[in-house]
Amino acid sequence: MLKKYLKRKQNLNFIYESIDCAINSKTIHCSTLLGFYTGQILLHEIEIGLKELMTINALKTLNDIELEMCIRIYDTSNLAIPNDIDDNAELGLHKYFAKLTVQKLKSLQILEEETTGRMDTKSGWGTFISTENFEELVELTKRTGVDKLLIDY
Repeated sequence: MLKKYLKRKQNLNFIYESIDCAINSKTIHCSTLLGFYTGQILLHEIEIGLKELMTINALKTLNDIELEMCIRIYDTSNLAIPNDIDDNAELGLHKYFAKLTVQKLKSLQILEEETTGRMDTKSGWGTFISTENFEELVELTKRTGVDKLLIDY
């Protein structure tokens, strides 16, 4: 079964790139997540799509502080509605770094920009709408235990 899966050039290239990204990742935690994620894709023979490519790109780009902020944002926000980091009192002293992380995640297409008003104007720094990719990225940290290594609960 795995031979058939890896015969598809797209799948094989993805695995090679994921391993390369894990080796060259900015942090040990992101490297761990990249390795685990790639292993899950192989185990379940998941076809490579935009979601998988965006997750790999995010993990190779994020650093430990940004990954920690992802977890903190996830744990303290109501992801069913649009959010503004400035309104999140639970983040406390982490608000500044959380806001920077939100902007980076929007540029990586892991979070979406909230639009307001006429002509879909952008609402600004620190505002976001959660996505399936964001929630799966944080769930990946929780499944692997990386969240506990980054945050002393």
